[in-house]
Amino acid sequence: MNSGKKDDRGTIVIEMCIIMPIVITVIFVVINMMIVQLNNGIATGEAYHVVCNRERYMSGSGNSAEDTLNQALDQMVRPSMQHLDELETSVRFRPSGNALLSGITGTIDAVIKYEELHLGIGLLTDKKATQRKVKIEKEIRDISNNLRRWQLYGKTL
Repeated sequence: MNSGKKDDRGTIVIEMCIIMPIVITVIFVVINMMIVQLNNGIATGEAYHVVCNRERYMSGSGNSAEDTLNQALDQMVRPSMQHLDELETSVRFRPSGNALLSGITGTIDAVIKYEELHLGIGLLTDKKATQRKVKIEKEIRDISNNLRRWQLYGKTL
């Protein structure tokens, strides 16, 4: 005698063969997308950190400023990023105007090129890795001239 028990033999087939593979695939893709965005955020953040704090890195070094900043950027980015195949960093100064006592005026470019491996997703697609590039640019200006003009002419900013 069946005491209130319903016949549910087919539901396990639907749950395990149809629903669970879809759920697992969605979770896997979301985790990979998070890793891609974390790598992009780390590369951008470390590049801004090195460029904005360039005086700290250049103060005790005997090398050129570009080499010192490039080494600092590479040392900061390499251990932080996940699932990389190749990593290339470069920092370049583009001077413009007159040289200052504390450095140069112009722009600093920091470029991080990396090849990111797609773990597992590479089995589903032909591309097992994607090449990405993060580039930031910061302008160095002589703001002391602005202050002098304000002091000389009495203009409010």
